[in-house]
Amino acid sequence: MEIPLGRMSPEQFEQTIADHRDLHYEQVGKNWKCKKCDVDILQTTGYVSIHSKMFSACTGGGEVQPISLPYCPNCEGVPKNTSSCVHV
Repeated sequence: MEIPLGRMSPEQFEQTIADHRDLHYEQVGKNWKCKKCDVDILQTTGYVSIHSKMFSACTGGGEVQPISLPYCPNCEGVPKNTSSCVHV
């Protein structure tokens, strides 16, 4: 999964990741598997800049949150884009 891009709220950002997970992965015990190829889902670290929605541009105080970004190594490959922003 590529990290979600675009001007969105933290809730929209989290929902986008959850929707992708529910559509493409299934939980088997403590692990997640790809619904298409049955391979274990891996994770990389993504970085989300926290911006102020008071401004039209991507402007914030410099806070960056690391997040877990899941992906299927067979169907999706390692995400190329691992940074995005949310507007609060």
